[in-house]
Amino acid sequence: MNDEVRTVNTQKVSKWKWPVLHVRVDLANAFDGKAEICEEIHGSIWRLLDPRIDTVLELDILSVALPYQRRGIAGKMLEKRKSPELLKDFHIQGFVCQASSIANQMLLRKRGHQELKDVPFSRFVDENGVQLIRPRDQTRSVKLFWKPYCP
Repeated sequence: MNDEVRTVNTQKVSKWKWPVLHVRVDLANAFDGKAEICEEIHGSIWRLLDPRIDTVLELDILSVALPYQRRGIAGKMLEKRKSPELLKDFHIQGFVCQASSIANQMLLRKRGHQELKDVPFSRFVDENGVQLIRPRDQTRSVKLFWKPYCP
């Protein structure tokens, strides 16, 4: 497994007082299968949403270090994305999020997000049929979630 992670696309947004940096990471070298899952999830967002939806806020990664889990930190981070200024200024119509851990999947469901897509890890195997992605918890897939923004 190669631990190298490379930035392949960055974009600065300067509307705010501070710069916001959007970063896309190439996971292809980090672990076989992850890049394909990310592409499948990303590529399906607009096909799965109502055609009237044209602006969403996407959360790619929500992660809390193991020693700090089960303290409500992830839930608080989810709430922070609801900045009224951000939502109004950019005409955000809803939120999409991909969840690759059972904890995040449960949190998003609890917060009213609807599951749009499920990509099972079992689809990604090596030449011997061995599953490439084997999470340490009960997670069996990456899920794409959606929640409309209702002011």
